[in-house]
Amino acid sequence: FTTAVDFYSRFADGLLNHSVWLGPELANAPAQIPLRWHSETEQFSVLGSHPNSDVFAPLEWLVAFLHQRNIGLYMGQIIITGSLNGLWNLPVNQPVQIEYAEQAAVVVEFTPLAALV
Repeated sequence: FTTAVDFYSRFADGLLNHSVWLGPELANAPAQIPLRWHSETEQFSVLGSHPNSDVFAPLEWLVAFLHQRNIGLYMGQIIITGSLNGLWNLPVNQPVQIEYAEQAAVVVEFTPLAALV
């Protein structure tokens, strides 16, 4: 495989992994999907799409990279190939509802690590 991993794929995977939240699986997600989040004090909406025109290119690169090092992948492992919406700065210490068009809705609440200690 000669597929290069672009900046946005590396960025999505590595920038803020200490606070990445993996959304629900969308079985029939279109190429673009309306995304919205709202809390008690803020709201945001965007037409989400994957940052890479080929969503499998980063996966192909990863498989080849790991294969060269005799490292395998296993069923159930999660591999992030990018984000439908980029990065959001979500409020902390309050519930946030995230809606994926008509496909799914979830409520999450982020707490700073210092507050957990």
